[in-house]
Amino acid sequence: MPSNWKQSLGRWGENIAANYLKNQGYTILAQSKHIGHAEVDVFAQKDDELVLVEVKTRSSSAHGQPEEAVDERKLLHLIEAAQRYVIEEESDLPWRIDVIAITGNPNKNTEPEIVWYENVAL
Repeated sequence: MPSNWKQSLGRWGENIAANYLKNQGYTILAQSKHIGHAEVDVFAQKDDELVLVEVKTRSSSAHGQPEEAVDERKLLHLIEAAQRYVIEEESDLPWRIDVIAITGNPNKNTEPEIVWYENVAL
């Protein structure tokens, strides 16, 4: 699969996830936000809680579910990003890490499957 397809699929998934969160009452603060060594796919807030969202998108489940690609290393980078953000922004807001797994194809006229894992921990 060419890299540009993977990048395009990933951006599509991030947009789907951001719109999904908006519909759930979240405010999207940023997408593809770099904090330290991590890239946060979707950075959101609801009420007084910050949410760093890792989005994993696959066009099918033939090679496993998208969420299976979120490993300990990725979660550690997101934890570091959250800690760094609250220090740099002098924020005392609580934060959590969510994973949104999307299975679908932007080239097909079908609804993507969305699975949302809230407050993911190691």
